[in-house]
Amino acid sequence: MGLADGAAMSRSDGSGAGRDGTLLALQSNRVLEALDGEVMTGPAIFRRISERSEEDSAASGDGVQPNDQSLLYPVLHSLEAGWKLQAAWLSGPDGTKHRAYMKRRLLPGRPGRIPRS
Repeated sequence: MGLADGAAMSRSDGSGAGRDGTLLALQSNRVLEALDGEVMTGPAIFRRISERSEEDSAASGDGVQPNDQSLLYPVLHSLEAGWKLQAAWLSGPDGTKHRAYMKRRLLPGRPGRIPRS
């Protein structure tokens, strides 16, 4: 199941500054680890992060609790805008649409550049 390239979203509200930037970076790593080659919706990513956090169960003191969903969608939008994720709307079995995310596989070199032989 592939995803079509969609329009990138960006944030300009300054949410990446200071301590919030550190938390966004930490949550970004968690999201990328959770996806691990799969196509997943936001709630599925959140469940995977929560499961892994419960397995680790050691207090990390990073300020983001396993049940804190407040940074998930800003992180997903940031990763999509930064070309680390791609997303598309997929229809569920009952006809509802869900936004699904997967890691983007980048080719070496600049985008749009074709190496000459």
